[in-house]
Amino acid sequence: MTQTRTPKRGKVDVPVDLFSELPRNVIDVIMELLPLCDAARMSVLSTKWLNIWRARQKLTLDAKFFKRVLKNQLCVTHEFSRIVSKILLHHSGHLSSFHLEIPYLISCPDVDQWICYLSRTGVSDICIQSQYKDPLKLSWHIFSCGNLEKLKLRSFVINPSHNCGGFSKMKRLELDKTTLTEKAFKYLIQGCPLLQELRLTNFVGMEHVTIDAPNLSRLIVDGTFISLDVRNAEKLVSADFGLQKCVDVCHKASLRVLIQALARSSKLQKLVFRGHFVEVLYKESLLPSTFENLRILDLLFIHLNTVDEFRSIIGIIQACPAVERLNISVSTSKHKTSHVLNYSPSSVLHRLCYAEVDICRGSKMELKMIEFLLGCSPILKKLSLTTSTGNVTRIFSPKMIHQLFHFRKASQNLKVSWPDSTGPDRSDSSDSEDIVHTEDSEDFLSSSSDDFGISETDSSDSN
Repeated sequence: MTQTRTPKRGKVDVPVDLFSELPRNVIDVIMELLPLCDAARMSVLSTKWLNIWRARQKLTLDAKFFKRVLKNQLCVTHEFSRIVSKILLHHSGHLSSFHLEIPYLISCPDVDQWICYLSRTGVSDICIQSQYKDPLKLSWHIFSCGNLEKLKLRSFVINPSHNCGGFSKMKRLELDKTTLTEKAFKYLIQGCPLLQELRLTNFVGMEHVTIDAPNLSRLIVDGTFISLDVRNAEKLVSADFGLQKCVDVCHKASLRVLIQALARSSKLQKLVFRGHFVEVLYKESLLPSTFENLRILDLLFIHLNTVDEFRSIIGIIQACPAVERLNISVSTSKHKTSHVLNYSPSSVLHRLCYAEVDICRGSKMELKMIEFLLGCSPILKKLSLTTSTGNVTRIFSPKMIHQLFHFRKASQNLKVSWPDSTGPDRSDSSDSEDIVHTEDSEDFLSSSSDDFGISETDSSDSN
């Protein structure tokens, strides 16, 4: 009897679960790159992914997140608080960064319990921006966050005591629309011995601002105050000062010491004056003779209605002979001066390569300022004229352009551009001219997304 052998069956190929085979560190990177909503949905891909999203080290609950979660529902307080509390309750492990945007709510959310939870996670970066109708009181639990290196708060009342402990690792502090007394601010800064970057804007409750931070390298102060005292100013790399109202400054000696320290500094690379600050310096005769090493100068939201205001702008520019990049934005009223506007013809900006001027009306003062820049900048490569008013046709009229053509230009390789609302970009067809149109002016002097950052100065980046 012949035996017939049955052939062995081949092995059946089982599909490989590629998602489950990924290393944990790769999964963590993917999760961190996804918005929180998408990271939670990724848990359906594999059992290995089920709870990984709960352990992500960065939580960002911003307006985009709540728009996706709540959709078109009214963001009432209890629903908003429920979502935030639930996410924090289900989170496990270490949390390095927590960013929260609180919308305009009818009643006050319970921020205290959230900060209390954060203080137990080892978080190093907290950003809470509130649009609630009243400033929120900052919980004392915030001072229990021993690893905190970055703190950004908007619309809070801050009242630390002298024994609050402070933030021994804090390097960057940003306070916007905060309410705090001079004493509270002093305790707060004293509690940050490693502080390197400070942003203080739109504050309430302080008329005398004193900043004593020995390691501070970048500083922004923009508000309404009558005295400003910054210790160790010679260490600043970037300094930004703004006055939102024209006030009578007291303690002029401390302000004079600050300006003189900045003028002598070999480290200062970028200087920004906003609002009425330049006007006050000029009125009080506090402008230095020269900022010897300054490379980047921004004069923003400067009022240009009087002869003194015009002289203050020209004065600060003349005090910066080594400046390489200049950014100016001015606002003028309908008042037209009948005074003769003069400046020293001997002034020369030997290193100025790029300048941007945002004008408001195309007034005589604005044109005189442009004439000054064109006449005293022998190596100027590009002057970009812009306007934030939206009325391009009226401001950049044929009459004004005609005047621009007839201004004396010290540079032989200069291009002047302005927004053209009548047609497409014609810069390519006008390369042979020294004045060209551009539909969208090149934003070569805009600040980086980081307000503390120093703009690049390599001319190749701007060509």
